[in-house]
Amino acid sequence: MRHQLDIDEPIEIIAAAGRVTAAATAVTGRATAALGELAPVGSPHCTLDHALLGVLHWVKSSCTTAATSDGTGATAAHRFVVQAATALDTADEHGRATVHDSGDRI
Repeated sequence: MRHQLDIDEPIEIIAAAGRVTAAATAVTGRATAALGELAPVGSPHCTLDHALLGVLHWVKSSCTTAATSDGTGATAAHRFVVQAATALDTADEHGRATVHDSGDRI
């Protein structure tokens, strides 16, 4: 689904960040599931087979760690965007109130 990128309000920025985070999380989930399904065919019969099982374990654990790390990064980035957008909105509200209050004194 295609979305128009409209980010002139904090709520719109947060919504866009949420869509990106959801997409990253979905990909992470699919990658982790696919890695979990990797399995050797048959049982090991020789030294090379045993060595390859070790390599398979390393590939699965390394890729799973990377996928999980990316998901954690997406969540942290979303948290930062929400905090920054909220802080900017709060500063904007304070500035608006200050300008409005100063006009009353003139």
